[in-house]
Amino acid sequence: MKGGDISITADRIDIAGEVPGISNAVIASVTNGTSLPHDPAAKKSGDITILTRTLRMGANGFLFSDLDDVASGRGGDVSIIATEEIGIDLDPEVAEISVISASVCGFGTRCRSGFTGRGGNLFVEAGRIKMRGAANIEASTS
Repeated sequence: MKGGDISITADRIDIAGEVPGISNAVIASVTNGTSLPHDPAAKKSGDITILTRTLRMGANGFLFSDLDDVASGRGGDVSIIATEEIGIDLDPEVAEISVISASVCGFGTRCRSGFTGRGGNLFVEAGRIKMRGAANIEASTS
């Protein structure tokens, strides 16, 4: 089984939570392993495609495709094309985070013992990329 794909085309996309630690803004495709068949090839998160002029992410803004509670499989691919700019602007003095991720086991976490999956591919194309504070762009297998 594969998670659903997400495709968004817009002139400008803003992703930011309102209250740090309480409210998150999320665009995600997540496949949970508890209901998947035992065939590792069948376990894949959906792909995310973003086409925009400008993508801005602020505090607690998340854009990711990953596997959750799966022993094997593959994270979905994340493709972002921003003709002008991708901006991830966070206050370095405040405990804020913003993430673009194609991973497995969730971003910033460790997979449990025996995991054999891999993260998805991450493709980013932009006229300019600005990152400040705890901004992350990652494709990983923990």
